Amino acid sequence: MRLGKLSFLCAVILALPSFGVGQNLIGSPRPVPIDELTEGILQSADLRLPSNWTLAGQSRSDASSNSHTEVKIAWDVLPGAPKQIRERDVDAWKTPGSLVLQSVTRQVPGSAGRLDLSMQLTVWGVCLTAANEVCGIARQGDTRWEGAEGGAEGAFNTKIALKFWLPNVTTMTKVAVYESRATFESGTRVWSLHKVGEVNTPLTQ
Repeated sequence: MRLGKLSFLCAVILALPSFGVGQNLIGSPRPVPIDELTEGILQSADLRLPSNWTLAGQSRSDASSNSHTEVKIAWDVLPGAPKQIRERDVDAWKTPGSLVLQSVTRQVPGSAGRLDLSMQLTVWGVCLTAANEVCGIARQGDTRWEGAEGGAEGAFNTKIALKFWLPNVTTMTKVAVYESRATFESGTRVWSLHKVGEVNTPLTQ
């Protein structure tokens, strides 16, 4: 009788993986969400990453830090266009966007919080060193389609205020701005970064 019970228990244990039980106990890697920023996406945008820098590492550092650097940038998406236009009229404006640095405030009290890696409707601020290496990154939601005045349907905002909470790093010399873009390849959404422009961030500000 004991042998019969033991055989039954062994059969149950061997069958568990086929039901998805215990499969994560053998060290299988957790799949990366397809809608999150990765180091590979950054590198595909020709951004140089230091050997000791990772998104996870910055996120932990941001959350534990007691201060951050605040960078404000004015983004004129369509110079010459009104503040808000109909979305269907965007292609009629053939002017490239421009960025103007508004302010750089260093050692702002408070943590920047954990880095949100969502790629959907996102604008990224990437701080760069003089050697064009990434020294930090911050996310802001893309507000070009938000807050249509008067509830206008299909409205597009052309004057955007960007505010990035970046790490306090003395090596930062400029901030490059990127927007998230998605394409579909074989039915799968593939994300990439499109560079909007960059601004210098002098240490004297």
